Amino acid sequence: MDGCAGGQDFLPFLQTVMTFILATLHSDDGVIMNEQNQDINPRNRKNLLGDLDSDGEEPDITPVKAGDDDPEGDDDELAERNVNFSIRSGALDEKTSALRTCCAIMEQVGAPFLMYMERVLKELDEISLYPHYYIRMSVVEVYHEILHLMLRTFPNPKKWAPGVAIQLHAQTKLVVDSMLPNLIQRLTKDTHKETVAKALDALTDLMKYFGPGAVKDHMKELVEAEIALINEKAQCQNLVSEDEDDKEAEKEFDVVIIDSATDTIGMTAQICGPSFEPVFKQLIQPLLKLTAKTRPEANRSMAIGCIAEVCNELGAAVKPYVPQLFPIVLAMTQDPSVCDELLCGVCCVVR
Repeated sequence: MDGCAGGQDFLPFLQTVMTFILATLHSDDGVIMNEQNQDINPRNRKNLLGDLDSDGEEPDITPVKAGDDDPEGDDDELAERNVNFSIRSGALDEKTSALRTCCAIMEQVGAPFLMYMERVLKELDEISLYPHYYIRMSVVEVYHEILHLMLRTFPNPKKWAPGVAIQLHAQTKLVVDSMLPNLIQRLTKDTHKETVAKALDALTDLMKYFGPGAVKDHMKELVEAEIALINEKAQCQNLVSEDEDDKEAEKEFDVVIIDSATDTIGMTAQICGPSFEPVFKQLIQPLLKLTAKTRPEANRSMAIGCIAEVCNELGAAVKPYVPQLFPIVLAMTQDPSVCDELLCGVCCVVR
């Protein structure tokens, strides 16, 4: 699809290709149950997450295990039975390719893709907690592309304002209501850091595009996830690799997660306005910890930038925090890594 000509040229093939994509997403081919009792439905993936990730290097079969962690708490029996199964690498590649092709088709054909949206959302929901992170990450990427498509196809009737919801198009609301719980759950339950970062980026754009009305029914869960991430207590932030090379890669993604999390917090403040103050009260201490000299330069810069952005949105509601923030802001005037953000922060705090 990457080399596809204009979207109109592809329309005659859309039905045929989407039929294969939907069938691939729905198929359980390649998932091999390795438990004595074979009556478990492998499509019940919401009970099969746990610590299941593989690096994808196995040429034929990727063995995984479920039951160690049940994020939904829906099936205690399954968790106790410690189900084991394997995923054929070829099947994994097929699903990943199908999801990426979905993104390419949406970008190319635009609105005609909407006739398949309901079925695509159903399949994405089914595999959003797939045992292998390749699939979970690809699902998040499809969700993100769907947001772009909905904004292009059904633009907002007017610009949203902080704390003021706008009425979303019926199809946009259907899409947002379907994906939002899955995206938020990725933040605290997923073990794969890049998947978490991509989910944060998708949520940031969701709020940027559609404003407070899009997330009002899930604001509590979203804020709780943001607090967990900025406190570095999400599941993906508590895994320690024994391999030195992996440790270095993990450190890089730790920075990426904080970067994406501060962006999401800033956007949440934008859509809430001064009403974000109670959340900021819970975030200020962990954000200030990120400005310590012992933290990576990128963390310090992103944290002070986030504080500045939130202060800007709080307006007069920031006054109770001035005594706490102002000395820290002044102390950081010698830190070149946060210079631009610092100037903004100073303006917000003292105005």
